[in-house]
Amino acid sequence: MGKLDRTGGARTDVAAGRGPVQAANMLRALANPHRLQILRLLDQAPHTVMDLCERLSLRQSLASQHLARLRLDGIVAAERQGHHVIYSLSNARARAILDILDVDRPASPGSTRCGSAAEALDSRA
Repeated sequence: MGKLDRTGGARTDVAAGRGPVQAANMLRALANPHRLQILRLLDQAPHTVMDLCERLSLRQSLASQHLARLRLDGIVAAERQGHHVIYSLSNARARAILDILDVDRPASPGSTRCGSAAEALDSRA
């Protein structure tokens, strides 16, 4: 639940990236099986684009496009180390969503199964 403002209404903190528009953008970024696979790997350890391509059998251009989208929404951070760019999960909210979705390991390419999200939500009720 969000915090309440002085009038008793729900308050959104858009400046901190917690408003409804930012939440919707994050959910859209997470609504792709390849991006979820990338995020689960980044949740385990930082990786380069080529590491991710090898582990997920993705073309480099496709992995770069997904990482660009995740960076745009502030979910992934990138740090240049020499000639390489190292990507890591930068957003605790994304980690919490991954935990709820129970995306334990990368699924096979083309799979749409995200784990037992319904079970995770039921257990929290």
